[in-house]
Amino acid sequence: MAPSHGNSHGLARPRITQLLPPPPGNHKQLNSDVNRVAQAIARFEKVTIYVARAQEDEARTTLQNCSEEQAAAIDVRVVEDDDVKPWMRDIAPTFVVVPDSKTVHARHILHDHQIPEIPTSLVAEGGGIKTDGEGTLLATESALVNSNRNPGMDRNAVDVIWLPGVAGADTTDCHIDALARFAGPGVVVLSRPPATREEIWTTVYKDAQRVLAAAQDAKGRSLRIVDVPEPDIKAIPGADAGMIPSYVNYLRVKGAVIVPQFGVSETDAGALGVLGELFPDKEIVPVYLHGLPNAGGGLHCITQQVPLVEVDA
Repeated sequence: MAPSHGNSHGLARPRITQLLPPPPGNHKQLNSDVNRVAQAIARFEKVTIYVARAQEDEARTTLQNCSEEQAAAIDVRVVEDDDVKPWMRDIAPTFVVVPDSKTVHARHILHDHQIPEIPTSLVAEGGGIKTDGEGTLLATESALVNSNRNPGMDRNAVDVIWLPGVAGADTTDCHIDALARFAGPGVVVLSRPPATREEIWTTVYKDAQRVLAAAQDAKGRSLRIVDVPEPDIKAIPGADAGMIPSYVNYLRVKGAVIVPQFGVSETDAGALGVLGELFPDKEIVPVYLHGLPNAGGGLHCITQQVPLVEVDA
């Protein structure tokens, strides 16, 4: 079973973020975004920034504008690979917990974790599947039931709440982590596009709303759907037409929820308010982003939590 972000054991070891060769876009803006995300996380828990050797010095600038406590929480590690992309949610291990809730397993891609691997025939990036931590999964058909990942797979082969999504409209084929997320058992936040966005995204939203309204979670509960309105891309200075300005791509850390902001005051404030009501016991931390959403991702996309584990001998 995949642990939810809110489980305390899921936030006790370093969270992974990254400053490796960025996707197309403004390099300075991308790195500024990553720096702000790392500094925000470091207020609450440890964070490791994995970098190519050529970016090591640049990555360490993250520490220059930090408090002493934040600097102590940030670890920069070199990866001997110049072709690793920054989307750690998709390339880092996805951790799951066996029923005793003590042992965690994941794909073994980092030596220092020494955690056994669980083979799977399902091809899916971390941003393509979300869980409530109680056995319910959310995913889009467009991303997983797709010949570019799982040729020949039928949606009935995997027990998931399938939202239709849309293939080819963005680089991820509509990853779930920018569309719909569990804010807790039985509660789903859904990203609602403005009327000015392309019609296909309104269709994606309405299809998701329809499926969620009829769905039940693994414990038989109906779902409460909470809309989170997106900003108008035209109101964001320098926004590319393909920008993904989703507040649903927030990040839960120990004691806080880190929320993307896009410089559009009405929807920025609205997202902070909605998430503040959903997470009343957490500090809501806004972080301005520009380079990452222009490159097709967000702060959730560049991070991956590493739970505290007991590894079998």
